[in-house]
Amino acid sequence: MPNSTLPYETAVTSTLSNGSRVSVTDASDMAKLLVRTKRQPVGADVEIPSGLPSQGHAQVGGQVLIAATRPSEWTILGQRGMDVADLVPPGATVVDLTHGRSAVRLSGVGAPEVLAQLCSLDFSDDFTPNGAVISGAVSSVMCDIIRDDMDDAPSYVLLFDRSFADFFSTQIVDVASYLNQHPLRGH
Repeated sequence: MPNSTLPYETAVTSTLSNGSRVSVTDASDMAKLLVRTKRQPVGADVEIPSGLPSQGHAQVGGQVLIAATRPSEWTILGQRGMDVADLVPPGATVVDLTHGRSAVRLSGVGAPEVLAQLCSLDFSDDFTPNGAVISGAVSSVMCDIIRDDMDDAPSYVLLFDRSFADFFSTQIVDVASYLNQHPLRGH
């Protein structure tokens, strides 16, 4: 099993912790493991390995967040050095993406508004409830977006290529800062 023990230096340059409606925190230090099983033929019954969520869903299991990001693929997020052997089905491959992907957590009642300003996806509770997993371009950067609510407020983990970390975190913080000061009408 991969084990992220190398020191990690974040590439995220902007955060926002004092926001009244939304905060942006660097979540890049957590381990990011990709688990991939053999793809099933089109039309075949897809068997979800025990303990893993179905496509488009996430679940918290102990100290890890498991997201079904693509068909036959899951991203496991958690403490660096975590043991995921019990989560990995026989015959699956595991790739450690910790140093190649960055992550930010966007939290608070204004988080869906921030994403709506930067992305064409629907972040309403009906379309992306807690536990939803979607992929899309946020500020022109492809992201895996995992809704993982905290403290009874919307919270999203956004995973993206590390090379975009400076640009992407700055974009998210700029919009979050503006919306903290100027909430959209009716919110």
